[in-house]
Amino acid sequence: MRPVLLVLCLLAGALQVQAQAPFSTLEFQVLTTSNVNRNLLHEYWRPGRGGTITLATPFYWGITETGATIHRYNAARDVPGFGAFWVFAGWSVDWRLKSTIAVRPGLRLGNYRMSFDGAETTFAGVSTESDLVLSGGVAISAAIGPTWGVSARADYLRVHTTPLLRLWYVSGGLAVRIPAGRRLRALLE
Repeated sequence: MRPVLLVLCLLAGALQVQAQAPFSTLEFQVLTTSNVNRNLLHEYWRPGRGGTITLATPFYWGITETGATIHRYNAARDVPGFGAFWVFAGWSVDWRLKSTIAVRPGLRLGNYRMSFDGAETTFAGVSTESDLVLSGGVAISAAIGPTWGVSARADYLRVHTTPLLRLWYVSGGLAVRIPAGRRLRALLE
């Protein structure tokens, strides 16, 4: 039910957002990321540090984005540790609270790849696993100049493995927004 409510909120927000020139700006974000919830996964692994990079651009009635997140999970029991790599594409709406502060709810779809330590895991005899991820999240950003800004976000991920993983990530960091020149806009269009 929660994903349906998120989609309805995004659609309602998209109707309120004015159309904008596609690819008019490019926004790069570099964020530190932490896994903050605890569930069955965390009985066997301790989440370590992580980071996210994102590229976003206006696209008519919203923002389209692509990016990647990387995390380390260390073994808490007699299992191999693993590195997680989440690559995604997403769409969000930009609600302006003030000229310098925005809230951006959105959806992401991607792939969550787990690379386990050692040649074989004790689970399926393979060293990697790759699964579909659906996520919803919200970001809050504040401009600290014409180009630079800070951003904080929370994401809820559903990693479609057996058992289903439900993960909450929080992130924070810097963003830089630059206007896209005519040649770059023509290339992207």
